[in-house]
Amino acid sequence: MASGMQGRMARKAMSKKADGMLEPLLSIIDEDDSSSSSSSSDESSQYSDSTGASSISVKVKQTKMQKLKTGLVTIGLGIGVVASAGAMIITPVTAVFVMGGVLVANVPYSAF
Repeated sequence: MASGMQGRMARKAMSKKADGMLEPLLSIIDEDDSSSSSSSSDESSQYSDSTGASSISVKVKQTKMQKLKTGLVTIGLGIGVVASAGAMIITPVTAVFVMGGVLVANVPYSAF
């Protein structure tokens, strides 16, 4: 019996800790979260799609390192496109056009 109660207390503590970590990520925070009971129906309704989750927009701030990596990837993709175009002009062979076309086609997917 004691291990079951300890398990429930541990789950409740982990749930509160997880809610605390998610709080900065959420744009709408339920203020009466601390007064709600710990039943699973309350938790499932709190995170359900009933609020129209498709209309909720969360603004994410990038860290300096993420901005640096994004810039380097963008520069690398730009260099790859320029190199592919140059290779197509210098050596107009079918294989070069295919490889350059694959690179250029993948740039939008890699950039975003």
